[in-house]
Amino acid sequence: MANTGGDHDRVVQASRKADGTPDQTPDFTYIGDKETSIRATEEQLTQQRVSAEDVRLRGASTAGTDGSGPGEPDAAVKKIADAHEKAAKSAASDAKSEVEERFEDTAAESMAARRATGIETAAARGGIEDTSARSGRR
Repeated sequence: MANTGGDHDRVVQASRKADGTPDQTPDFTYIGDKETSIRATEEQLTQQRVSAEDVRLRGASTAGTDGSGPGEPDAAVKKIADAHEKAAKSAASDAKSEVEERFEDTAAESMAARRATGIETAAARGGIEDTSARSGRR
């Protein structure tokens, strides 16, 4: 499906390609709770990058992962763990940057739209009064 002028993805969490790049329309935006989007994106990127480091350092083979093969030397395990930590830190930083760059504050947008059309709540206009004293309730 071709990206036409009206196509625009608005997401809370982006879909990802195998290389970790977003699999959305090029001009997608994040919506909803910003902190939730950052945490979800951080988790996605962390898992993807840690997995990529495993493949890079261990190779695509999974031989020995069921406990049947020889164990890895401690130095190799430390190298992999260090690469995982570095990838996770990078993912956290990139996740925050990605969401910050593409975040759309839908709550503010919604309020602005209501104001533009004159649809505001009485509370927003200061038009609600406390009538509990007149009714005998408090």
